[in-house]
Amino acid sequence: MFRSRLVVSRWSIRSVRARKYWVFLAITLLTPVLLLGLAEVIARAVWPEGALPLFVTAPVGDGRYLVANRTVGRRWFARERVPPAPMMEPFAARKPANGYRVFVLGESSTAGFPYPRNGTFSRVLRDMLRDVLPTDSVEVINLGIAATNSYALVDIAREVAAQSPDAVVIYAGHNEYYGALGAASSENVVGSSPMVKRAYLWMLSRGSSWRCATRSGDPRRVVRRAGARTPA
Repeated sequence: MFRSRLVVSRWSIRSVRARKYWVFLAITLLTPVLLLGLAEVIARAVWPEGALPLFVTAPVGDGRYLVANRTVGRRWFARERVPPAPMMEPFAARKPANGYRVFVLGESSTAGFPYPRNGTFSRVLRDMLRDVLPTDSVEVINLGIAATNSYALVDIAREVAAQSPDAVVIYAGHNEYYGALGAASSENVVGSSPMVKRAYLWMLSRGSSWRCATRSGDPRRVVRRAGARTPA
C-alpha cells in the first residue's frame, strides 16, 4: 500500500514537472515574438514612415499620383548615407480604364548611366508606345537603380505587380557578383544564405521597428563589411 502511494506520488511529481517544462518552454519561445510585436506596434505609431515601400504618394497632385520612393535604396544599401535612388516618374494612383502601364526594372544602365535621364531607353519606349497607342494613357515608369542586382528585383516584384502593369521590362545582369547583397558586395548582410537575405529585405520593406534598429547606431551590426568595391 505504501509502495503504491509512493509510485503514484512520484508519477504525479513527474507529471507536474513535465507540465511546468512545457509551460516554461512556451513562455520562453513566445516572449521574444510578443516583445518584437510590441516594438513594431510602437515603432509604427511614433514613426509611421519607418518602413520602406517602393511607391509613395507624389508631393504634387493631391494624392492622385504615386512615385518611386527616393529612400527605398536603404533596403539594399544600409551603410550608405545617400544610397542610389530611382527616378521620380509620377503615375496615376488609380490606373485609368484606358491605361497602358509599363514598368522598367534594372540597374544603372536602365537608369540611363552615363547619359541624361531624358536619354533613357524607357523614354524612347514611352514615345514609341504613345505613337502606336494614341487613344491610351501610356505610362512607362523607370525603376532603374544603380549598383543593384536580382536581389533588389525580386524584392520589389510584388509591389510592382500590385500596380497592375500591362508589361514589365527587365534589363539587368551586370551586378550579380558585386551588386548590393551579392557575394562580393560591401553591402552584404551577415551570412551568405539567400533565405536570410530575403528575410532581411522583407523586414525592411514592411517593418518600422527593424528600420529603427538599423537606422540608429552602427549599421555594421546588421551588415557585414566584405570589401569596398562599388559596381558601375
